[in-house]
Amino acid sequence: MDARRPGQFLEEQIQRKAMIAGAGVALVWGLAALGWFRWWPAALIVIPAVFLVDRLVRDGRRLDPSRQLGGLEGEQLAGAALVELAPQGVLAVHDLSLERGNVDHVAITPSGVFAIEVKHLAGGRFYIRRGMGLMQGDRPADRHAAQARRNASTVHDLLAESGIDVWVDPLLVSTKADVWRGAFRIGRVHVLTLERLRDALFEGPECLDASRRQLIFETLLAADAGHR
Repeated sequence: MDARRPGQFLEEQIQRKAMIAGAGVALVWGLAALGWFRWWPAALIVIPAVFLVDRLVRDGRRLDPSRQLGGLEGEQLAGAALVELAPQGVLAVHDLSLERGNVDHVAITPSGVFAIEVKHLAGGRFYIRRGMGLMQGDRPADRHAAQARRNASTVHDLLAESGIDVWVDPLLVSTKADVWRGAFRIGRVHVLTLERLRDALFEGPECLDASRRQLIFETLLAADAGHR
């Protein structure tokens, strides 16, 4: 079973968008050439085709890869931090595929199992506003915490199906925006900066020896392969 790279899912999305955009550009040039050299009405199709391709690749549009590029950078930063912790007994599964979506990282440490949701977002720090819940700047951000909770629950269920009963802690790691006091909890979810990740990974409630960590790692890799 081959382990996936940090951000591989986003890399594949970016590549697909680039291929579609490239095919659209090639089609436009093909129509232009057909209009210039053989069939002049084809040249009239070029104008709306150019407009359509331009519309799709603009900021925030369907073929704009900027959001995925930012997310990829964040996942790679977190992945590199996990690699540095390998000598301390940390095993990591990156880009774990689920029935719906994926988990950015799962870290298996001597202190427990952690489902890590990475956010590489600008626009103000993460904090809690009374009556509003999790915020990032002036924007509600509870959906990010909810995603982290769902990821942890799904990882827990995957392991439980294989007879492994272990607590899975949800982490929401910000690799760009600041976090109030560097780290805080909102319900079950631990919201923190990348610099606080190492501390969080060794504060879990479990005590997992090397053989049990390896079993969890291999079980998650097998589950990942089964969903692809």
